[in-house]
Amino acid sequence: MEKEYLYLVYLLKCALNKEKANTTNLSYYDVFDIACKHSIAAMTFESVKDNLDASLYRKWEEVKNKAIAKDIYQRAELIKLIKLFEDENIRCMPLKGTIMKNYYPYTYFREMADLDICIDSCNREKVKKILINRDYIVDQFGKIGHDVYFKKPIYNIEIHDYLINRLFPKLNQYFKDGFSLAKKQKGNVYYLSNEDFYLHLICHAYKHFYENGTGIRSVLDIYVFRKYFKNQLNEKYIKEKVKLLEIEQFEKNINQLSLVWFECEMYNQYVKSFEKSIFDSGTYGSKEVYVNNIYKRNLEVLHNSLLAKIKLYWSRIFPKILNMRENFPILEKFIILLPFCYIYRILNAILNKRNVIKKEIKLIKNAK
Repeated sequence: MEKEYLYLVYLLKCALNKEKANTTNLSYYDVFDIACKHSIAAMTFESVKDNLDASLYRKWEEVKNKAIAKDIYQRAELIKLIKLFEDENIRCMPLKGTIMKNYYPYTYFREMADLDICIDSCNREKVKKILINRDYIVDQFGKIGHDVYFKKPIYNIEIHDYLINRLFPKLNQYFKDGFSLAKKQKGNVYYLSNEDFYLHLICHAYKHFYENGTGIRSVLDIYVFRKYFKNQLNEKYIKEKVKLLEIEQFEKNINQLSLVWFECEMYNQYVKSFEKSIFDSGTYGSKEVYVNNIYKRNLEVLHNSLLAKIKLYWSRIFPKILNMRENFPILEKFIILLPFCYIYRILNAILNKRNVIKKEIKLIKNAK
């Protein structure tokens, strides 16, 4: 399917340049499926629409129209939430796609699953009340890192109290107090500097890449951001921080790949391998990529496939303490309860997630 992926990248380039795409002998249905998997179908419709049959035209146009509607609703909701937070003296900082979409030719080009907003941890209860009063349903509250809320028809809110989770200590430490890196612009609304917003984009993409994988849109975001702020970024500052965070190679690879795709630069062997990982991942990665990533890291240390898989099984049954703290916040105060949390986790999986267990066992057996 590599040709279909590369044609999709070509469609993105056309969309950025507001050009019509050339025809191809590839299956447009396959290209459409990949575009949906990577959350970039809406962006590519105008460039490719003249090449589609009637049935696929309607499907692709519907995705685009839904993305436009969702974009309007999400941006309006963000404005309302910021106002409500300000009324309650809650400082907040919009993150990721809520900001990134403003740098695309059209805001709907940058699809978002949710609105990401950072607040101070002490204000989580206040925010919960505000969102419940706006008819949001609490999906997750009290876990370390972020709370999750839903409201029909399309609203999904993630409220963060830090920017990168603790499983990545260096990244977490740098962004631990995100507000110290941000500037107050209006009322109680804060925004990261362009340099630190870029670093957060890179770190967030790195986190996904290391865990479940990250998709085409992450590479696209980096290219769009750098193009928008061309010659305006403090490159010395970025270089120093990337080195400090030990993500130099990742930042180099993702930038190089973006230039290969959108500026016609030449491939090298590292970028080609990186590209394959991106193509395999989907917007937010996949369980298969997650399992394979752990297996590969185990294999590098143990040099034995069987031992690497045994260690993988063990890590899935008994996750690291940091992972457990993410899911069982009570462990922050009472670490003595760790064995009971492991027992609860195992019993819950056996009783309620048998299909998930079967699928994961299959993935581990086939890990490569």
